[in-house]
Amino acid sequence: MKCNRNHTLPSVWRSKVAIRAAKWRRNFKLPLIKHLARNPFICDCNLRWLVEYLHANPIETSGARCETPRRMHRRRISQMRENKYKCKGTEAYRSRGAGECASIHDCPDPCVCEGSIVDCSGKRLRDIPENIPSYTTELRLNNNAIQKIRANGFFKKLQHLNKLDLSNNEITELEDGAFHGANQLTDLLLTENKLKDVQSKMFTGIPNLKTLMLRTNLLTCISNDTFSGLESLQLLSLYDNRITHIMNGAFEKIPALTTL
Repeated sequence: MKCNRNHTLPSVWRSKVAIRAAKWRRNFKLPLIKHLARNPFICDCNLRWLVEYLHANPIETSGARCETPRRMHRRRISQMRENKYKCKGTEAYRSRGAGECASIHDCPDPCVCEGSIVDCSGKRLRDIPENIPSYTTELRLNNNAIQKIRANGFFKKLQHLNKLDLSNNEITELEDGAFHGANQLTDLLLTENKLKDVQSKMFTGIPNLKTLMLRTNLLTCISNDTFSGLESLQLLSLYDNRITHIMNGAFEKIPALTTL
């Protein structure tokens, strides 16, 4: 009894999915033939495993080619040497989560991306761009026209974010838990905004914060729970505000504070 080839050949022909270094290496059983063509492969260091596999098992016959990066465009995957599959600049960050098939965004317009730094400064933005890459470690949003930071879960996807610069905007409100999810955030710059009041709930969900810059705002009073919960905070800048009252014990809940 002969098998029907149309039903036995594993194929991803004409798929629109950008295939990266998925979990195939663990469960990839040797088929008779494999069709991989017409997929926009990202041929960087994270696809090297597949090339090594195809060199050892020459089963790919559909002529699958690379789409990006530009230096690899239209190259036959199975015919390129393993050492050609490299990560340069942002490539290492863009495909970092490829093994989990993580969604990876390109640099959002009108920002500029260099390595893991996303620079959206001075673009007259009124809101934070939605498609900030998940690999971002530093996000520059200074010198814009942002008025409010919403608690919409935006920062939960930025698990590598270390520094967030929101200075010189028009921010009047931080919703409670606005930064929640940015677990690796260490530096938060809110200098030169229009904040009249800050409360501890605004800074929940950022346990590793070490630097908080609130210089040149409109703050008038610091209560004894304004900064509670920020146990890792080392530097707090309140310079050039309108502060008239600081309640007793206002800084006792910041045990790591060294510079005020």
